[in-house]
Amino acid sequence: VDPHRLEELSARIFVELGCAFSAELFESMGPFLSELFVALGPTFVGRLLAGVGTEFGSELFVRLGHGFVSLLFLSVGKDFMAHVFRQMGYTGTSALFVGATAPWVAKMHMALAKDYCVDLYHELAAPFTASLFDACGVKFVGEVHDHFGIGFSVELYQGLGARFSAETFRRLGHDFMGDLLIGLGPNWTGQYFAGLGPCFDAELFLRVNPAFVADIFKKDTSFGADTFKTMGPRTVAQVFKGCGITFAT
Repeated sequence: VDPHRLEELSARIFVELGCAFSAELFESMGPFLSELFVALGPTFVGRLLAGVGTEFGSELFVRLGHGFVSLLFLSVGKDFMAHVFRQMGYTGTSALFVGATAPWVAKMHMALAKDYCVDLYHELAAPFTASLFDACGVKFVGEVHDHFGIGFSVELYQGLGARFSAETFRRLGHDFMGDLLIGLGPNWTGQYFAGLGPCFDAELFLRVNPAFVADIFKKDTSFGADTFKTMGPRTVAQVFKGCGITFAT
């Protein structure tokens, strides 16, 4: 049987069965479900999710709950899930996440824990991650980070590293990043940069380049000032010293 034909047929069957039935079916399978997915392979699973449509997929995820879905992701592994998301593309993946809502997506990330999320995003790479964030939209990405809170956000980005974070931010552009940080507010942003630490901040700022950082703060000068106040004068001084004279001027 042609694999593409089988994927289309399977997708149509699940849509006919409906979300409520499919969710109960998956729950009833327990650990067998992850074994079945691994046997079918990530290409099949990715095309199946794309085939049922993002609205169906989002509702299915919400019905199953973030706990069940995160356990499934952990069972099949981050390489498998990265392949599934690449198969769906950043537009399909973003529509799936947006449909599931920001609080659900944040809870799922936190249930997966920092190490899995870091490995998954590294596997997807910065260009895909930036395109995914962009497709989700600045409001949605802001809501997810707001639900993460300072603690998990700091853990996650420290794990991702300054190089990966800088490339993702650069690809998103200073308008997106400015709107994101301004939307989260100077208190959140200041605590976030203080939490990352002056060494991380300095490397991040140097990698995105001075003009990029200046363009963000130029969008709203009071936001920049209030962010620095939240970080505290000693932390800001350490960041500037870490960046060096050329950056500071």
